[in-house]
Amino acid sequence: MSRKNYRGAVILGLALLLVSGGLQALAAQEQATQEVPLGATATEALVEYIGESYPATEQLDGYEELNPVDEESLEMLADKYADGETIFEKYARLPGCTKTGCPGGIDHMAAGAGTRNMGFGTIRLRGVPATARPVTAFLYWSTIYASGSPIPTNPTVYFRGFMRTGSIVSSTPFPCWGPGTLVTYRVWVFPFILPTINGDYPVTGLASGLTTGQDPWVPFNTVFPLSQGTSLVVLYTDKSIPRGTFVQIHHLTGTQFFGTMTFNHTLYRPITVDAIKHTRIGADGQVGGGMPNISSMTDERTYFGRDQFSLVQIRGNGCAPTGSEDSDLNGTDGEPMNQLWDTHTMDVTGITGPTPGYTVQYQQPTGPIRDCVLPRIHVITAR
Repeated sequence: MSRKNYRGAVILGLALLLVSGGLQALAAQEQATQEVPLGATATEALVEYIGESYPATEQLDGYEELNPVDEESLEMLADKYADGETIFEKYARLPGCTKTGCPGGIDHMAAGAGTRNMGFGTIRLRGVPATARPVTAFLYWSTIYASGSPIPTNPTVYFRGFMRTGSIVSSTPFPCWGPGTLVTYRVWVFPFILPTINGDYPVTGLASGLTTGQDPWVPFNTVFPLSQGTSLVVLYTDKSIPRGTFVQIHHLTGTQFFGTMTFNHTLYRPITVDAIKHTRIGADGQVGGGMPNISSMTDERTYFGRDQFSLVQIRGNGCAPTGSEDSDLNGTDGEPMNQLWDTHTMDVTGITGPTPGYTVQYQQPTGPIRDCVLPRIHVITAR
């Protein structure tokens, strides 16, 4: 080989080494920043996202290994980070945080969109601090399937154009639109959250018998499956959030109510200061038959407190000045049409004080025609 050819071969070899080294460095960087997806075991998640398997018997900094890693487990991890404690990075290094802690505590924000007779919608999330960093995020949606029809256990949905596969978190009989079952799904969508967190999030591909957006009441139509709505819940951290602030998500079960429905929630850690923020997501709320309002269908009232003996009205007629006069269950995520879905987040500071749990109660006064609704998800930020 001539000296010129030899020198060219050496340069080519060095270039290949540099490219190879660069790819390995990128791969190492990617490996170091991948997060454990919720709903999978820690070992499964590492195999899928990192390509390595770790023993399932290892301890997680004082907690037994969180396996499977679900949203409650992640909230426990977020709580530890908020308190500045160290966690094994290879199991659950929270996004936006270091191995020794987050910039501050953990908070949440939620928003939703009604999707009846469409199967698609845009969630407009607002209100997160500009300097906040996302910790995790979930997309929820509910669909009514006709009685006797197969119910998908792992349906797909498109979130910002990315296909995701959901799983069932609750189901309940739902006769209000004919015999059927209301099924609520959830999927982890953290990798697709905008850097600003605030923004518009299109959701498409939800199961829906009709996709025209037509009025469900005039003429009355029940072409199954009936898509109810979809909501995005984002957990985030920021230096403005006091350390020790945590978030917990509750998946609700039970059928529609005609009267009073009470949810007593147990927290994985007690509130030592106060509840701060609360989100309520519900299906099938409405103001009447389409555009016309029926007063008895808009008179639901929501109460919140440390237990059912110390409730304070926070939504509905007569709650001023402690909250909003608007009902939690009027289908406002789909105004002015395609109602039937609600996502409401509000400040609840000063109501609970220190407590090991909390209570949410919905009341519907007696009337000639009453609403048929199902609370599906509760989310609390507390300290």
